[in-house]
Amino acid sequence: MSSYHVEWGDADDDGAVAITSVDELDALLDRITASRDADGYGFKAGIIADGMFHGPLPVGVEITLGHPERSSVLYLGPDGDGIAVDPALAAWDGGPVWFNAYGVPSDYEADRLRVTPAQAREAVREFVRTGHRPTCVQWDTNE
Repeated sequence: MSSYHVEWGDADDDGAVAITSVDELDALLDRITASRDADGYGFKAGIIADGMFHGPLPVGVEITLGHPERSSVLYLGPDGDGIAVDPALAAWDGGPVWFNAYGVPSDYEADRLRVTPAQAREAVREFVRTGHRPTCVQWDTNE
């Protein structure tokens, strides 16, 4: 069985948990989604596949959590890096959305907020099940 590390929060937090199943992932993502940092921002979380590398970088996905309408998923790995997109979803026009990215407040614009939270969650579930780039969403590999 594959194992993964989920990392989020401030650089000096204990925001790193090992998981081995989609059920563990779901419980952890529920907890992260419900929380906010000191400034009220949601979080960016990285799900890293233990022992899997693409060149010098670990294989993994990053997901933004906490916004009710939009999310982002970034895949880095041998199947081709990319940003998850839903071509049927209207472009985000609500301005930048802020997330805590490992202790740094980071704004995400329309070019990153291209899936719904439900689509993002399903993509990271698939990643944990397979260890490969999810097929349940389309990918913009030009980023």
